[in-house]
Amino acid sequence: MMRGASQQPIIVLSQGTKRESGHQVQIGNITACKTIADVIRTSLGPRAMLKMLMDPMGGIVMTNDGNAILRFLEKSPSSILLPKV
Repeated sequence: MMRGASQQPIIVLSQGTKRESGHQVQIGNITACKTIADVIRTSLGPRAMLKMLMDPMGGIVMTNDGNAILRFLEKSPSSILLPKV
């Protein structure tokens, strides 16, 4: 983060970015994490099932690797944070 002449922080965001806060954001993050957990849950353990995913080029990928599945999900703040935990 850079500081301007008046020592106010200058935050550079891409156009169309909106900043949200509050209870609704928490609820949204919790919902996203629960959804991700439901997707990943069936790919774990001795009875793990394969997931069929479509890559950006239109090809089909079959995997039960949780990290690979998370890379294919739509990006949200919680889906970016979850693989790092």
